Amino acid sequence: MVNTDMLLGTGNYTRADEQAGFEPSVQEQCQQTGMAALVQTLQLATPQESFATVIQGIDEPFLSFAGWLTAAVEKQVSDPEARKLMLQSLDQSNCNAVCKGIIEALPGDPPMSQMVEACARITPSSQQMVAVAMAVQPAVATVIQLLQQSNQPCLRPCSRLWLLLCNWLWLLLCSLSETTGDKPHPMMINKSQLYLD
Repeated sequence: MVNTDMLLGTGNYTRADEQAGFEPSVQEQCQQTGMAALVQTLQLATPQESFATVIQGIDEPFLSFAGWLTAAVEKQVSDPEARKLMLQSLDQSNCNAVCKGIIEALPGDPPMSQMVEACARITPSSQQMVAVAMAVQPAVATVIQLLQQSNQPCLRPCSRLWLLLCNWLWLLLCSLSETTGDKPHPMMINKSQLYLD
Protein backbone atom coordinates (compact mmCIF):
# COMPACT_ATOMS: atom_id res chain seq x y z
CA MET A 1 0.00 0.00 0.00
CA VAL A 2 1.42 3.37 -1.05
CA ASN A 3 0.65 6.32 1.21
CA THR A 4 1.32 10.05 1.12
CA ASP A 5 4.36 9.83 3.43
CA MET A 6 5.99 7.37 1.02
CA LEU A 7 5.44 9.65 -1.96
CA LEU A 8 6.50 12.86 -0.20
CA GLY A 9 9.42 11.38 1.76
CA THR A 10 7.96 12.44 5.11
CA GLY A 11 7.18 10.65 8.38
CA ASN A 12 8.83 7.20 8.52
CA TYR A 13 10.18 7.67 4.96
CA THR A 14 12.47 10.69 5.38
CA ARG A 15 15.69 8.68 4.96
CA ALA A 16 16.88 7.43 1.58
CA ASP A 17 17.45 3.86 2.81
CA GLU A 18 13.80 3.65 3.88
CA GLN A 19 12.71 4.94 0.47
CA ALA A 20 14.97 2.40 -1.24
CA GLY A 21 12.94 -0.38 0.35
CA PHE A 22 9.86 0.43 -1.73
CA GLU A 23 8.44 -2.20 -4.02
CA PRO A 24 10.05 -1.92 -7.50
CA SER A 25 6.62 -1.29 -9.06
CA VAL A 26 6.07 1.67 -6.68
CA GLN A 27 9.48 3.12 -7.56
CA GLU A 28 8.76 2.71 -11.27
CA GLN A 29 5.37 4.38 -10.95
CA CYS A 30 6.88 7.28 -8.99
CA GLN A 31 9.57 7.69 -11.65
CA GLN A 32 7.00 7.72 -14.48
CA THR A 33 4.76 10.20 -12.65
CA GLY A 34 7.72 12.47 -11.88
CA MET A 35 8.93 12.41 -15.50
CA ALA A 36 5.43 13.16 -16.79
CA ALA A 37 5.19 16.14 -14.41
CA LEU A 38 8.61 17.38 -15.56
CA VAL A 39 7.64 17.12 -19.24
CA GLN A 40 4.36 18.93 -18.57
CA THR A 41 6.22 21.70 -16.74
CA LEU A 42 8.61 22.09 -19.68
CA GLN A 43 5.70 22.23 -22.13
CA LEU A 44 4.00 24.93 -20.08
CA ALA A 45 7.23 26.94 -19.97
CA THR A 46 7.69 26.99 -23.75
CA PRO A 47 6.04 29.93 -25.49
CA GLN A 48 2.89 28.93 -27.35
CA GLU A 49 1.08 30.53 -30.22
CA SER A 50 -1.53 32.89 -28.86
CA PHE A 51 -5.11 31.69 -29.20
CA ALA A 52 -5.94 35.11 -30.64
CA THR A 53 -3.99 34.17 -33.79
CA VAL A 54 -6.18 31.13 -34.55
CA ILE A 55 -8.20 32.25 -37.58
CA GLN A 56 -10.63 30.21 -39.69
CA GLY A 57 -9.46 29.54 -43.23
CA ILE A 58 -11.65 30.40 -46.21
CA ASP A 59 -12.51 26.75 -46.94
CA GLU A 60 -12.09 25.45 -43.38
CA PRO A 61 -15.24 24.03 -41.77
CA PHE A 62 -16.37 26.06 -38.75
CA LEU A 63 -16.36 22.98 -36.51
CA SER A 64 -12.69 22.33 -37.27
CA PHE A 65 -11.80 25.97 -36.59
CA ALA A 66 -13.77 25.92 -33.32
CA GLY A 67 -11.91 22.76 -32.26
CA TRP A 68 -8.48 24.34 -32.86
CA LEU A 69 -9.52 27.51 -31.09
CA THR A 70 -10.96 25.64 -28.09
CA ALA A 71 -7.77 23.58 -27.70
CA ALA A 72 -5.61 26.72 -27.82
CA VAL A 73 -7.76 28.60 -25.28
CA GLU A 74 -7.90 25.60 -22.91
CA LYS A 75 -4.09 25.41 -22.86
CA GLN A 76 -3.69 29.08 -22.01
CA VAL A 77 -6.73 30.07 -19.91
CA SER A 78 -7.41 28.20 -16.68
CA ASP A 79 -10.68 29.82 -15.55
CA PRO A 80 -13.69 28.00 -17.13
CA GLU A 81 -15.90 31.12 -17.23
CA ALA A 82 -13.17 33.20 -18.86
CA ARG A 83 -12.63 30.40 -21.39
CA LYS A 84 -16.32 30.36 -22.31
CA LEU A 85 -16.45 34.13 -22.83
CA MET A 86 -13.22 34.19 -24.84
CA LEU A 87 -14.32 31.33 -27.05
CA GLN A 88 -17.64 32.97 -27.79
CA SER A 89 -15.97 36.27 -28.64
CA LEU A 90 -13.12 34.77 -30.70
CA ASP A 91 -15.44 32.40 -32.57
CA GLN A 92 -17.33 35.41 -33.85
CA SER A 93 -14.36 37.66 -34.56
CA ASN A 94 -11.86 35.13 -35.98
CA CYS A 95 -14.16 33.14 -38.26
CA ASN A 96 -14.20 33.60 -42.03
CA ALA A 97 -16.48 36.13 -43.74
CA VAL A 98 -19.16 33.59 -44.67
CA CYS A 99 -19.50 32.25 -41.12
CA LYS A 100 -19.27 35.75 -39.67
CA GLY A 101 -22.29 36.80 -41.74
CA ILE A 102 -24.24 33.73 -40.63
CA ILE A 103 -23.37 34.22 -36.95
CA GLU A 104 -24.24 37.93 -37.04
CA ALA A 105 -27.66 37.02 -38.46
CA LEU A 106 -28.40 34.75 -35.48
CA PRO A 107 -30.65 36.35 -32.85
CA GLY A 108 -29.21 37.56 -29.55
CA ASP A 109 -25.95 36.20 -28.22
CA PRO A 110 -25.86 32.69 -29.72
CA PRO A 111 -24.14 29.86 -27.84
CA MET A 112 -21.30 27.94 -29.48
CA SER A 113 -23.58 25.01 -30.34
CA GLN A 114 -25.93 27.29 -32.30
CA MET A 115 -23.00 28.88 -34.18
CA VAL A 116 -21.62 25.46 -35.10
CA GLU A 117 -25.04 24.26 -36.27
CA ALA A 118 -25.69 27.37 -38.37
CA CYS A 119 -22.26 27.33 -40.00
CA ALA A 120 -22.39 23.57 -40.62
CA ARG A 121 -25.04 24.21 -43.27
CA ILE A 122 -22.35 25.68 -45.51
CA THR A 123 -21.46 22.71 -47.63
CA PRO A 124 -18.01 22.25 -49.11
CA SER A 125 -19.66 21.74 -52.51
CA SER A 126 -21.26 25.21 -52.41
CA GLN A 127 -17.91 26.68 -51.42
CA GLN A 128 -16.29 24.73 -54.25
CA MET A 129 -18.88 25.98 -56.71
CA VAL A 130 -18.07 29.59 -55.89
CA ALA A 131 -14.33 28.85 -56.00
CA VAL A 132 -14.65 27.16 -59.42
CA ALA A 133 -16.71 30.06 -60.72
CA MET A 134 -14.17 32.58 -59.49
CA ALA A 135 -11.33 30.58 -61.06
CA VAL A 136 -13.11 30.02 -64.39
CA GLN A 137 -14.49 33.54 -64.80
CA PRO A 138 -11.27 35.18 -66.12
CA ALA A 139 -10.70 32.35 -68.60
CA VAL A 140 -14.30 32.48 -69.84
CA ALA A 141 -14.10 36.27 -70.19
CA THR A 142 -10.86 35.94 -72.17
CA VAL A 143 -12.33 33.30 -74.49
CA ILE A 144 -15.45 35.39 -75.06
CA GLN A 145 -13.37 38.47 -75.77
CA LEU A 146 -11.16 36.58 -78.24
CA LEU A 147 -14.16 35.08 -79.97
CA GLN A 148 -15.82 38.48 -80.24
CA GLN A 149 -12.69 39.91 -81.84
CA SER A 150 -12.29 36.97 -84.21
CA ASN A 151 -12.78 37.59 -87.90
CA GLN A 152 -13.83 34.00 -88.50
CA PRO A 153 -17.47 33.95 -89.63
CA CYS A 154 -18.22 30.80 -87.62
CA LEU A 155 -17.06 32.49 -84.38
CA ARG A 156 -18.88 35.79 -84.63
CA PRO A 157 -21.39 36.57 -81.85
CA CYS A 158 -24.42 35.79 -84.04
CA SER A 159 -23.09 32.54 -85.50
CA ARG A 160 -24.42 29.12 -84.55
CA LEU A 161 -21.10 27.99 -83.08
CA TRP A 162 -20.95 31.12 -80.95
CA LEU A 163 -24.47 30.55 -79.58
CA LEU A 164 -23.72 26.88 -78.99
CA LEU A 165 -20.55 27.75 -77.07
CA CYS A 166 -22.37 30.37 -74.98
CA ASN A 167 -25.22 28.00 -74.19
CA TRP A 168 -22.77 25.23 -73.30
CA LEU A 169 -20.93 27.53 -70.86
CA TRP A 170 -24.21 28.63 -69.31
CA LEU A 171 -25.43 25.04 -68.91
CA LEU A 172 -22.11 24.00 -67.40
CA LEU A 173 -22.30 26.72 -64.79
CA CYS A 174 -25.97 25.98 -64.06
CA SER A 175 -25.23 22.27 -63.62
CA LEU A 176 -22.49 23.14 -61.15
CA SER A 177 -25.01 25.13 -59.15
CA GLU A 178 -27.69 22.41 -59.32
CA THR A 179 -25.39 19.91 -57.59
CA THR A 180 -25.47 22.12 -54.50
CA GLY A 181 -29.06 23.35 -54.79
CA ASP A 182 -27.88 26.95 -55.08
CA LYS A 183 -28.63 29.38 -57.87
CA PRO A 184 -25.71 30.29 -60.12
CA HIS A 185 -23.43 32.71 -58.38
CA PRO A 186 -23.70 36.18 -59.96
CA MET A 187 -19.94 36.30 -60.43
CA MET A 188 -19.95 33.13 -62.54
CA ILE A 189 -21.18 34.60 -65.74
CA ASN A 190 -23.73 37.12 -66.86
CA LYS A 191 -25.74 35.41 -69.60
CA SER A 192 -26.68 38.72 -71.20
CA GLN A 193 -22.99 39.45 -71.76
CA LEU A 194 -22.66 36.34 -73.91
CA TYR A 195 -24.87 37.74 -76.66
CA LEU A 196 -23.18 41.01 -77.42
CA ASP A 197 -23.25 42.31 -80.99
